[in-house]
Amino acid sequence: RMDKQTVTQKQKSNLWPWFALVPLGFIFVATGLFMLVKGVELARLGGSFYFAFAGLGLIASGVLTGLRRRLGGVIFLAVVAATILWSLLDAGLNFWPLFSRLFAPAVLVVPVLLLWPWFGPGEAKSDMRRASLAGAGVVGLGLAAAIAMAFQPRMLVYPEGTPPPVAGKA
Repeated sequence: RMDKQTVTQKQKSNLWPWFALVPLGFIFVATGLFMLVKGVELARLGGSFYFAFAGLGLIASGVLTGLRRRLGGVIFLAVVAATILWSLLDAGLNFWPLFSRLFAPAVLVVPVLLLWPWFGPGEAKSDMRRASLAGAGVVGLGLAAAIAMAFQPRMLVYPEGTPPPVAGKA
């Protein structure tokens, strides 16, 4: 027989993921709407369609994440994987262009991984919690390494066809 305190404690433990996943879903939807609108605008000007497609993916991910559907996290991670591929094709291995394209998505991967066990119905399993914590830790270490690398001297990147500036000439 369950007493009232046990039931109340279980109800509370089931509520906190909702309070984390709904705002995360809102962030994805808001970011996705911005990327969709600006991505369509960019495509009309002859630019990449990537932002519009990524925006659609983020909107879908955000709605499903807010509903605690695991598919929301899967779609988000697919958008991040596509972002990595697009970034490498678009910027090559140049640090600053990659940093500007990948840092924010990597930051958002951390809460997705930390909350992964609570996507979907039911209680989170402890082995899934450990795996999600380990994944978030690895991404966190990668983010820390990227921040450290940002403070290291590196060659300047110039637009194609532009000669590098010469000291003393304006």
